[in-house]
Amino acid sequence: MTRIHPAWPPITPWAALWLAGLSAAILLQSGHPPPPRVWAGRAITALVAGTTLTVVVGYGTGRLLEIDRIWFGYTLGEMHSDYPGRPAVSTAVATFLLSCAVAFTLVEQRAARSVWLACLAAGAATPWVAVLAYLLDSMDLVEAGEAAGMAMATALGLLLLAWATLLTRPDRNPVSWFLAQPNRVGLIRLGFVFVGFPFIVALARYAFLILGSDPDTALAQSAVVGIVIAAGIGFGLVGREQRLLADVAADRTLLRATLDGMLDPQALLEAIRDPAGRVIDFRYLMVNSAACAYLGVPETHLVGCNLLQLSPGIGGSDIFGRYVQCLADGEPLILSGWPHYSEFLATARYYDIRATRAGPDLLILSWTDVTGRVDNARLLAASERRYRLLAENAADVVCHVRDGTWVWVSPSIESVLDAPAEHWRGRSVGEVVLPEDFAANAEKLATVVEGGEIQERIRVVSVGGTIHWLDVHAKPFYDEDGRQDGVTAILRVVDDQVSAEEAAATAQRLQASADARYRRLINESVIPTSLNTVDGRFVLVNQAMCDFFGYDANTLLEKTWQELTAPEYLDEGRAAVEDILAGRRDAYRTTKQYIHADGHRIWGDLSLSRLTNSDGDVEHVIRQIADITADVEMRDQLEQARRLQAAADARYRRSMDNAAIGMALITGEGRFEEVNEALCRLFGYDAETLKKKTWQELTAPDYLDADLRKVGAVLDGRIESYRMLKQYVHADGHLIWGDLSVSCVRDVHGRVEHFISQIADITAAVEANERNALLNQRITAELEAAAAYVQSILPAGLTGDVRVSSRYLPSQELGGDCFDYSWIDDDHLMAYLIDVSGHGIEPALLAVSLQNMLRSRAFTTETLLVPEEVLCELNQHFQMEQHGEHYFTMWYGVYERSTRMMRYANAGAPTAYAFNTGADGHTTATELPSNSLPVGAFPDTRFQTDSYAVPPGCRMLIYSDGASEQVLADGSHLSSTNFKDLTSRLAASSDWSIDDLVDELRSLTPGGFFEDDFSLIQLTFD
Repeated sequence: MTRIHPAWPPITPWAALWLAGLSAAILLQSGHPPPPRVWAGRAITALVAGTTLTVVVGYGTGRLLEIDRIWFGYTLGEMHSDYPGRPAVSTAVATFLLSCAVAFTLVEQRAARSVWLACLAAGAATPWVAVLAYLLDSMDLVEAGEAAGMAMATALGLLLLAWATLLTRPDRNPVSWFLAQPNRVGLIRLGFVFVGFPFIVALARYAFLILGSDPDTALAQSAVVGIVIAAGIGFGLVGREQRLLADVAADRTLLRATLDGMLDPQALLEAIRDPAGRVIDFRYLMVNSAACAYLGVPETHLVGCNLLQLSPGIGGSDIFGRYVQCLADGEPLILSGWPHYSEFLATARYYDIRATRAGPDLLILSWTDVTGRVDNARLLAASERRYRLLAENAADVVCHVRDGTWVWVSPSIESVLDAPAEHWRGRSVGEVVLPEDFAANAEKLATVVEGGEIQERIRVVSVGGTIHWLDVHAKPFYDEDGRQDGVTAILRVVDDQVSAEEAAATAQRLQASADARYRRLINESVIPTSLNTVDGRFVLVNQAMCDFFGYDANTLLEKTWQELTAPEYLDEGRAAVEDILAGRRDAYRTTKQYIHADGHRIWGDLSLSRLTNSDGDVEHVIRQIADITADVEMRDQLEQARRLQAAADARYRRSMDNAAIGMALITGEGRFEEVNEALCRLFGYDAETLKKKTWQELTAPDYLDADLRKVGAVLDGRIESYRMLKQYVHADGHLIWGDLSVSCVRDVHGRVEHFISQIADITAAVEANERNALLNQRITAELEAAAAYVQSILPAGLTGDVRVSSRYLPSQELGGDCFDYSWIDDDHLMAYLIDVSGHGIEPALLAVSLQNMLRSRAFTTETLLVPEEVLCELNQHFQMEQHGEHYFTMWYGVYERSTRMMRYANAGAPTAYAFNTGADGHTTATELPSNSLPVGAFPDTRFQTDSYAVPPGCRMLIYSDGASEQVLADGSHLSSTNFKDLTSRLAASSDWSIDDLVDELRSLTPGGFFEDDFSLIQLTFD
């Protein structure tokens, strides 16, 4: 370069060494080098970077290292420079940045890629400016103080190394971005214009200088020439691009019209290659309307997407390799019936695929969905195979008859007529027809011969003489030319069906008889019963239902249950019916109001169940209603009485709250400032004398310190009030007891201004409490003895085929529970549970009296066997007005061993439960309902006996209301529903016992003890 232009600085030895070192490092890291080559290249770049930093530090500190003359010392000494041989700072910095870029070439971290690109751009900028400066003769830009400037050869070498480093990683930007652009050729032309412009200006400048122009004029003239040439090239490129775009648009329009006119889906794919040139994916460049319609996506969503992105299943299949092979060798790809799971359609389909190469990286792909064709072919083959097997192996007889003779019969004829197919071919059909049926069968055969079709049932006789019933389906037989050639028929043995039809007819007669008995049972029942459609219409009612509503049967059948239900109960009733119809529950029971025919409201205890057909669909709803209007009115009266009692209690509490007690306003020091008359009477002083005293003077010494501590806490603001029992000194000197309540009045600053003291004279109460404590101890001991006695007379359990266990759980008060169970005779087991109202001695004595009466057999055996008669007898003898206003609830049942029938009556006691475990291991709880009032409440109370068929393994639970009404930890009461759920959960275990139930109930109580007494009886039936 110095030979061309002597004023240009020469390349220094160190700069040449740096360029050579970076060239070697780039070569070592190019391609796919092994790790030793990578680290060797990085070591070279580290040495180059280290020497460049040495030069930069030397310039910066002025402390120069003698590296200038290591090489070519004699020649460098002849140079007119203070630092001969030392590269310029710009050269060292550019080389350092380029060294960093080369070092990060194969580092894959995201930050390393950013550093690589930044160092590469910064390292190439300085030599590019130097080249422009040389071309434009701006030497000041390439000189660096006293050192030699950046040589032209150095600048060009650095630019070439930067370009080589950039091409080493074509997978990184900007090379990867450039390779991905479809207009790469245009970008290359634009780059040549950008790079060539400075060279054009420089060459034009030298030309004008040769022609005699001064440097400034030559620079201006060369700039104008460069602009004109660049503009001309630009206009030429723009025109060429417009023509190409027009041609491309025309070709694209033609191609689009061609593609959209095709019925099969078609797409133009572009290959996507990795740095090694391998095809790793395809990109959709163009699709026709048929492809968009088939895939169900618009063209804008499909074009530009990758094939494996939309259909990842293709990546691992053989078809992708076939695409790549077609692109490589140009051989068309033809596949027929290729199976593939389509991610777009979310189903497996079959395709005919055609692919041809359209360019080095372009592939035209078309496909046809032939799933229907493949399925039809498969179905046709299967149908032919099945038909052939059916004809040979069918249980029905298939035959061809011509002129009354068997032409062909299937092998199954042997199982019908006791002779193989070969025996019948050529024989007359009349051989198997009974003589009495011959005329009728001949007439039917003639109908088919004339072109008709028959489906009849006939009798035939086999070779062995057995008569069979056959269903015959016969029609004309046509040969391949469409000519009628006799008759084809299918013969099916229906002996079992005929027998079943005869049995069904018999069953229908029996069902009709059963339906008549059921209707009589419904009509004669005393419980109102009806059969309703699913939409609510009455289709069957008994007389009791007519009496309940006050309508005759015909009028009632024209109504629905919705019309007769009080409006406020309609929503609940509809929801219950919907649950039953949907199968969410099998039965439903509730208490609701109805509208009588005369308009007044009546109360009914409703039970719903469903009646299903053989398919399990609900056909009708069975409705039973017990008239409980009188019971509800009685409960309303009892509730009114309770409300009146509560009001009286409230008035009593208010009178007690407003009673005059001692009150005083006391200063912070303790002096009485205001007192009332009650306080004066309490202490025995008049008001004036009392105001001269302090509360400390009147407090008994034993309580003074405790009271002072509480007063101090109020003064400090730790508490606002307190209460305590303490003793005071009366005016006459004796001690009195007071219930003291103290609060305070504070000023705006929170300081106590006054104390408000209230003192109730409890001297008599304290003394009475001391006496009552002794009395309570004695009463408690007596009650415990009474409870122990009650428990001692209760039975301890039974064994045998009916096992009975029981528990009596007394509360803190003596209750009125008692129970008993025993065998009346060898076939009847009696069990009952009594709960007398109230607590204390009276209910307990009454309960013991009842037990003694029943245990002593005061009633006859015939009476004991009928539960409702036992309750009626007890109701007559134990009316509540004759027994201290005590009534009692009672569950009484008699189990008959021989019939496994439990007959029971319930007088206001909780519903008993029967637990049964089915074959699937699921345990169900059956309620044993009752509708009677407690014994002793009313003299004319009617009781009803119900029955329950006891299945083997049944477990029955009888309990008093104390078990199902326990007070829970949150203060609420255990509901009947929750109690049922609890017992059902326990009954799911085959070895559960009532002790488990007691433990569960105890765990629900707040303190682990029961507030109300209760009893439990468990009967287990083998």
